[in-house]
Amino acid sequence: MGRGRFPGRSQGGRGFGRGPGRGSGRGTTTGRSGGTAQAGKKEYKFAIQVHGSSTAYATYTSVKEALVRNIQSTYKNGFEVAESLEAMKVYDWDAVEPNRKLFTDKDDGKRKVEQEGLDMQWLEMFKLHNSRKTKFASEMRKAFAHIMDKYVTDTMRTKITTQSDYEKKIKHDPIALLEAIRTLTHDPIRAQYPYLSLFDSLFRLITIRQQDNESLQEYIVRFKQVRDNFKKHCGTKFLDHFVELLAEYKDNAPADPNDPPTIVQKDMKAKAFEQFMVLIAFKGADQNKYGSVTRRFATDYTLDDDKYPRTLEKLSDTLSSHKWDDTYFEKKKRAKEQSQRDKQGGTEEKATSFAQHGKKKGRFCYVCGDDNHTSPICPEREKIPRKDWYINKAHSHMQQ
Repeated sequence: MGRGRFPGRSQGGRGFGRGPGRGSGRGTTTGRSGGTAQAGKKEYKFAIQVHGSSTAYATYTSVKEALVRNIQSTYKNGFEVAESLEAMKVYDWDAVEPNRKLFTDKDDGKRKVEQEGLDMQWLEMFKLHNSRKTKFASEMRKAFAHIMDKYVTDTMRTKITTQSDYEKKIKHDPIALLEAIRTLTHDPIRAQYPYLSLFDSLFRLITIRQQDNESLQEYIVRFKQVRDNFKKHCGTKFLDHFVELLAEYKDNAPADPNDPPTIVQKDMKAKAFEQFMVLIAFKGADQNKYGSVTRRFATDYTLDDDKYPRTLEKLSDTLSSHKWDDTYFEKKKRAKEQSQRDKQGGTEEKATSFAQHGKKKGRFCYVCGDDNHTSPICPEREKIPRKDWYINKAHSHMQQ
């Protein structure tokens, strides 16, 4: 079987710079034992995604990729285990078992000598193959323990061990464990009223939003997880009736109403689910960065120029190449200014408290310190430089 890909580079750029492809943060990495990514400030553990949680956890896909890289780089025979976890199926040892070659020369003596050499080579390769195959089983059990100890939250661990099929199906099997984790990540309550579970998956889908410090790539990965969870509940055919009501669908109907749908009609239904999902992802992207794209596409559509992306890959390309809107940078600037004002206000409050020490309770002048008037009517207001005001001197003295 072919070798899988184990990406080793983190996502994200170097800050809030302008231009396409720049993320928000230095990326996220994990150590050998999993845990918190230093720069991205995301916990790299499998966790039940709770709306409004104070702890930022990386997505299931991101944690799994980090886990696979860790296993491949730290396990003595990590390739086959990593390959199994990435593909979510046990490594196919039969496909890579060494084959015994036969030397076919007509000369019996030469054939015997060459065959003995080929057999010795095959035997060594076969022993090595069986050795790795034998160790594989123990390494898979090790991977199960590794995930449970280092890559799941306490809440997730409890949910897993209380599953009805834990002892018979999940325990010691890292692939079954990852399958259970993937389900629990967005659907933690299995014994739940079915329509409530459906509502929850739908609600998470239509309310998903790109977070302030989340790169576009990370958002797309997280959206795919939410989409797939919704897909488990509703499938992809629930839009068929909607498509049948579209003018384009009716315009491409067969001449005879009794004939089967045309190729165009079938294609419209087949692509409807993905187009709808792409639109939801588009609307959930940070509108402070991409709002002008949303508005431009809407305007173009009214002019019979449909530029809406049809796939998530096209959406990602479109938004990645877009220069972030000024609205985003204005918002960041306002937030920074507000933060500075808040800090200054807190500092002045402390300075005021110090300045009032030894004076009678009540108002006093920030300019000269007199408690018989306030700063707006201070006769010294225009004479004393602001840096020499009583309140600022009090503040400087407090810091000493």
